[in-house]
Amino acid sequence: MTYRALTILAGIMFMSFNSACDDLNNIAPEKENPIQKAAIKPNPLLPHRVTAQFAGGIGMISAGPGYQVLKNKISFDLLYGYVPEKFSLDPLHIFTLKISYEPFSIPVQKLSFIPVQTGLYLSYTTGKEFFMKNFTSSNDYPPNYYWFSTALREGFFISSAIRGESGKLNLKFESYFEISTNDAYLVSIVPNVGELGLEEILVFGTGIRIFFR
Repeated sequence: MTYRALTILAGIMFMSFNSACDDLNNIAPEKENPIQKAAIKPNPLLPHRVTAQFAGGIGMISAGPGYQVLKNKISFDLLYGYVPEKFSLDPLHIFTLKISYEPFSIPVQKLSFIPVQTGLYLSYTTGKEFFMKNFTSSNDYPPNYYWFSTALREGFFISSAIRGESGKLNLKFESYFEISTNDAYLVSIVPNVGELGLEEILVFGTGIRIFFR
């Protein structure tokens, strides 16, 4: 998937968001007993949102639950990502923790535009060809061939999003476009100054979120 295709995909998702939220608002809600509603207390262990992401360096497709704190300014997402064997030597299974910060949002008609969401992530890739430290020899690499972990990646990301709400369903929906990089890409810049372009150290992704509360 090229960067141009990802950009077109994100644009389509953004343009269709307002229409999707209007359709959801037209769904008639189920009648609820006010006594039962008052008795229901949210379980603090239930996620506040779920995320599904395409690309972005944490799997061809990734998904998982998330939690929000500090008046929804800080978010934690736990994602499982998968890369099929068709796009790698072996199928990849990637587990990622993302911590993000959302400073503000801008109301735009029935939607909210979030110009900046930024944060850090930590991902771990499983598989025999990935290791924390290459201290011992293997069939593929001599000892200390890699001085860094091939399984563990730390990264930084920045994204923009459009958020809509369905009052009758009591849900919020978000579509976002993300740019990220990681420690391995940044370290590679030092010995290759002037030789690496931004497209070689930046990773693009797009996704959607559903907020439950």
